[in-house]
Amino acid sequence: MKLINSILIVITLVCGVCGYDSVELTDVVVTEKGPVRGKFAETVQHGIIHSAFKGIPYAKPPTGYLRFK
Repeated sequence: MKLINSILIVITLVCGVCGYDSVELTDVVVTEKGPVRGKFAETVQHGIIHSAFKGIPYAKPPTGYLRFK
């Protein structure tokens, strides 16, 4: 059981390191609602660097009379 746990931990760490593709530089964009901090990320296939902003809510869910319109 210890061997299986050790192997799973090693595989998880290796996958985490291989999947890390973002550059540590941050990007701040000022919007009308305030500044938003993102980071520069690089695409895996072509190596193109772009700005990535995660966790930004785009709209509230439709509720009440707007639900099925």
